[in-house]
Amino acid sequence: MSTSFAVFPTTDHIPSFRELLDVATGHLRAFIQSYDITTPVRLAVTLHRREPERRTVTFEIGDLAWWRDDCFAWFHVPGVDGGSDAFARKFDSVGRGYIEDIRVKKLNDFTELTAAALRIGRYWTFERSGGQPGIINIAYGMLAGSLALLTNGFVFSEDGAWDYERLPARPDFFLSTYFRPELNRDWINYSWTKECISWLPEELRNVQLER
Repeated sequence: MSTSFAVFPTTDHIPSFRELLDVATGHLRAFIQSYDITTPVRLAVTLHRREPERRTVTFEIGDLAWWRDDCFAWFHVPGVDGGSDAFARKFDSVGRGYIEDIRVKKLNDFTELTAAALRIGRYWTFERSGGQPGIINIAYGMLAGSLALLTNGFVFSEDGAWDYERLPARPDFFLSTYFRPELNRDWINYSWTKECISWLPEELRNVQLER
């Protein structure tokens, strides 16, 4: 089953790919180090046309992390199979539906944030297909939280990417709690998060060779 995170900015700032990768890599490394895994992982990105061509698109790492709607970004960890495809979206019926679902939850802290997100008029999604390595299951959340941090935004999902009761979430809270089984014992996928973390040493054994 595929799952996704939506990131809604509340400011006009669009970070560069370099900024996003640097911040997300920092959070990903801090996460795995907290579980006594010292492999120096890093995140990377490529840009591609959508179907049917799926051609690689040339871009600069210092470019703004906003791309045409006929393209998608592929975020991955060099040395590990798999990745997360990401889309830059102008506000559409899906985005408005997310905002309406958040408003139904009647969270006072998000009243102004959702209004600001609608004014900005754009958002990103990070998607993960089923069967991805554990490091990708962790990384796409770190990317979403990091992009929210860089845009003073928030993270939301309603397809099982994370505990719905903890969403929407501001970036500081999300980045400090996401995918940590010891902090999320009531989540339906609690055991799965523990399994994913246990896979990391084997998954990351070739990463050093790729640096």
